[in-house]
Amino acid sequence: MTSQRWSQLIITTGLALFLGACAHDIKPTAMPASANPTAEVDNLTASVEAARNQNLDVLAPKNFKKAEKSMEEAKAYRAKGKNGEKILESVGYGRAYLDRAHAVSQQSRQQLADVLKARELAMAAGAAKYHNDRVDLDKDLKEYTEKIEAGKKIDRSDLTELQQDYIDLELKSIKDVKLGEAKNLIDSAEKQGAKHAVPTYLKDAKEKYEVAEKTIETDRHDANAVNAASGAAISSAQRAMTLLQTAKENKKRTPEQIAAEIENRNRQLDESAALNAATAAQVTATQAQVTAREQQLAQQRAQFGAVEDAKAKLEAREKFNQVFEHARSEFKDNEADVYRQGDNMIIRLKAMRFSPGRSDLPPASLPVLSKVKDVIGQLSPEDIVVEGHTDSTGAAELNKKLSSERAEAVANYFVSDKTVDSSKVEAVGYGFEKPIATNKNKAGREQNRRVDIIIKPSHAASVAQPQEDVPQNTPSSVD
Repeated sequence: MTSQRWSQLIITTGLALFLGACAHDIKPTAMPASANPTAEVDNLTASVEAARNQNLDVLAPKNFKKAEKSMEEAKAYRAKGKNGEKILESVGYGRAYLDRAHAVSQQSRQQLADVLKARELAMAAGAAKYHNDRVDLDKDLKEYTEKIEAGKKIDRSDLTELQQDYIDLELKSIKDVKLGEAKNLIDSAEKQGAKHAVPTYLKDAKEKYEVAEKTIETDRHDANAVNAASGAAISSAQRAMTLLQTAKENKKRTPEQIAAEIENRNRQLDESAALNAATAAQVTATQAQVTAREQQLAQQRAQFGAVEDAKAKLEAREKFNQVFEHARSEFKDNEADVYRQGDNMIIRLKAMRFSPGRSDLPPASLPVLSKVKDVIGQLSPEDIVVEGHTDSTGAAELNKKLSSERAEAVANYFVSDKTVDSSKVEAVGYGFEKPIATNKNKAGREQNRRVDIIIKPSHAASVAQPQEDVPQNTPSSVD
């Protein structure tokens, strides 16, 4: 048999096997007799690609795959020069499967809303970089969407686990995007001997990196806080690397060369100081010409007001620091973590011990809450936010409801004796939306079950703190 006949046989057999595999379980969409087969194939191809961009390959995988097969069948018929009726029939099947895929995708979106939201946030955070992790999770997601296509029931606890996996992937992606540069710089600096050459700056870079990491873990969706903390970490890491390079370069230079450079810098500073002095003298002479009494009085009042305002802010800040240090010493390790984030004081309760499924305050928790109330009384805060958090065990709605009820119980305790006005206290339940650790092991779940008291000081005390105190990841309990 000639090679040409072999090729024809292989093509014919392959096409027959392909077409035989496309048994249809749906009626094709009717195509008008005037339809152009070539144009309809192109239109179907564009529709399939648009459906893929809408994630129908994940939300309705079986029907989407059949639509793809029908599209390829239509292309094969067109390439073989089949009649238009045969081509349009395959296009009709492709349209029908695509319509069904759209319908199924709506059911998937309804039943998997929480999972799909978590997936969307992970992708927006840059999860595409972690190709293997994302593909594995999407395979699990397809198993559920295939069950929806087949009309089967889905275990809600499995969905909760998949949602948590996407949440973990989002956190991993945000850390990589926001802190990847800082981590690379710190690692590189350590390898090049920064621990001995510039230890202070390396330590500062590491501390700011840890602060940024905890900021992301606490509230990854607070863009302002995350960007500020990660920006500080990157800046500090860059400074450490720059000084390390300078230190390494100076090792290659003689003492005379280094001294000459220092002398040159001092000369420049002296010239700059002289220029500033001349400018200051000119300003003083100009100000002496201002003789209007009202202007002088206005200036004096403004200066006095600024001094008083600065004094008030300094006193408020000192008081905040005193209360903060007192609170840290007041709470035992098994009672609460006290730390500072920006202008706010956060007390992370660890000794609540709520009964499973209940929100009434356990008697054993009252001494700890009394200490919190004492801190609040000393600060006279502008407002307080009580956050309830759970792990991912159980249904999302029940977790969120329970965390809200527990947060409200703690908030009501603070306002019960007028320690703080009810208008200044807000209770919020987040369920398992804001984990600070993984939910895949017992230790992580214990850390995620917590109550956070966020105390925002009065406006006078709202001044930038020198640095943030970061909590240790110690177990806490809401459940």
